[in-house]
Amino acid sequence: AHLRRTWCLGPCPRRVFPPCDVRALAALPLDRPLKRLFLLSVAQFRPEKEQLEQLEAFALACSAAGERGGALEEARLVLVGGCRDAGDRARAEALEQRAEELGVADRVEVIRDASHDRLLGLLRGAVAGLHAMREEHFGITCVDYMAAGVLPIVHDSGGPALDVVVPARGDRQRAQVPGAGVGSSPEALALALREPVGFRCSSREDYARAMADALAMSQADRLRMAAAGRRRALDLFSTETFAERFVACVGEVLGS
Repeated sequence: AHLRRTWCLGPCPRRVFPPCDVRALAALPLDRPLKRLFLLSVAQFRPEKEQLEQLEAFALACSAAGERGGALEEARLVLVGGCRDAGDRARAEALEQRAEELGVADRVEVIRDASHDRLLGLLRGAVAGLHAMREEHFGITCVDYMAAGVLPIVHDSGGPALDVVVPARGDRQRAQVPGAGVGSSPEALALALREPVGFRCSSREDYARAMADALAMSQADRLRMAAAGRRRALDLFSTETFAERFVACVGEVLGS
């Protein structure tokens, strides 16, 4: 969708999404433990990844826990990322310091350079996954979340908004309102009416609400959204789908 909006002056190009090896993630169980629920963020500790915004939104959600109660009162935030250099390590430490200032240090864990096995374990248990980078070109992390059964909570821009986390919660209602921004083509409207696969956010308050909503969902509702996300990850972004579509597109060019 991003390419079409930017470059589609004539005949639109055929889309072939990057191959994502999601087989191991798709083998994880969709159900989650009902106690000690946690939110997960996976990204390098770089400024554009917006972990600080995620932390601030989590603290905002926690401050409203007294009003909503339930799972939000005990939920945790786990920030996992790689550190390339001293700057990244300093940003990770700054997140821990900010958690102290916000009064949520006992509910926030910052993990540096996690092993693959540890990351798999976290994806197995997380309820929702955060990805707050703006104008991300694609968003493979979002695909990984969906394949693993983790509900994606993403910024409403770039690839995550236009291609990956589609439809999002709320699109079904917006599809009934003319000019609400889900697209007017029959294809866009039909897609909006499908089972949502995650949440899209434009502000800190949006992130806080999405976190609270994801944690408060019933097991049945969460399983439906997780299953829809896994289907989309496998149907559109797997290595097998990439191979099929790439060969088909190249075949069309060679045949012409």
